[in-house]
Amino acid sequence: MKGFFLLLLFCFPKTIFSQQAMPLSVQKLIKRNEDPVLFKDARLLVNSLFEKGFHRWSKDSIINRMLPAVWKERDSIAGLYPGKKKNIQYYYANKISAFSNGIKSKPQRGEAWKVLADTVLKAMPLPEINLLSYSPSANLFLENYVENELTELFLQAREQGELLIEKKLGLPIDTIKKRAEKYGEIFLSIIYARAILPEKLYERYLANQTLDRTGDLELVKSQVIFDQLIKEFPGSRLRNVCKREIGSLEADLSKSTGNKNIVFIKNPDSIRSLDSLIAPYKGKVVYLDIWGTWCIPCVAEMSRHTKPLKDHFRNATQLVFLYLAMENPGNIEKWKEFVLLHNVTGNHIYKTDKEIEPFWIGLLNTKDVPRAYPAYAIFDRNGKLVTSQAYRPSNGEALYKQIESVLDE
Repeated sequence: MKGFFLLLLFCFPKTIFSQQAMPLSVQKLIKRNEDPVLFKDARLLVNSLFEKGFHRWSKDSIINRMLPAVWKERDSIAGLYPGKKKNIQYYYANKISAFSNGIKSKPQRGEAWKVLADTVLKAMPLPEINLLSYSPSANLFLENYVENELTELFLQAREQGELLIEKKLGLPIDTIKKRAEKYGEIFLSIIYARAILPEKLYERYLANQTLDRTGDLELVKSQVIFDQLIKEFPGSRLRNVCKREIGSLEADLSKSTGNKNIVFIKNPDSIRSLDSLIAPYKGKVVYLDIWGTWCIPCVAEMSRHTKPLKDHFRNATQLVFLYLAMENPGNIEKWKEFVLLHNVTGNHIYKTDKEIEPFWIGLLNTKDVPRAYPAYAIFDRNGKLVTSQAYRPSNGEALYKQIESVLDE
């Protein structure tokens, strides 16, 4: 499992928030946002790197042509806001970091994304603690810095062996892997951050991560990070705001538990094939969503696009939304939590990676086709498969028409 950790970072990267998105940590911990309003200007070169096609450039062109142009713009803006030089530098570093994440390809040194990330993140000093109270950009830089250092550690481990990770994180390698599988890359980040950040910055980093995960409705993860905050800083002045937000999320979860429109299928072990999964809904049209909480595109589809889909079909009593999740048994709490907190109405069942294979074979009628998540399918009232390549919720009207055509039969 030498590549386990790099695979984790590449498949499940942290979501890089935009400056406009205002994560919960910024809303709750920033006293006054002193980042220049100009940052929102879409005409800035640094705000349109993908739109201008720089991701298609060669490594040499990105490093030797694009980056100098971005720095020139940064320095020009810094001249307009001389008192905000550090804010501006962190903003630009974050944007380049996000661009680097967007062009990640092979997990190895020498690739454009790695050279770019190192060039930017290693050249900037860590933010001063006072700046974190006024600059969202400085807070985001802290997160990007930790992520880049963690990636560097895993590249070194691939070259030197995984015992290096055990040494740096101070835990047995098996423990690290089990917790990483359960909680994702954030567990690795909060442990390694302790070794690479000054004490005050580490405290702020933990508080930021607690609140941002709470804002993303990830209760289990936010609790894990908060526990680390209390363990390391029992008298932290940031603990109350974190505790309050977690409590609010726990209350939301408690309310959602009684939602009769969210059904966790009973006796799931008795359902071992696609036919047995669809059979109870004969007489109705079924929209099947195959997903997993570990799958970033799956989560994005559910959290952003499921509500409009349900709103559109709110009066369609002959339509069933069925969700088949592929989950590790250790993630069942996280799976239920996600469904409840995101109000994913419908019928839900989970299977392990081995248990779900017969369902894929039933859907695709072959063992040889790659299993791509998320996947969507539509079944007619007789339980017959109409399409194994249905549109996603984010396709909006195209999906609505696809479902309506089956409902109208």
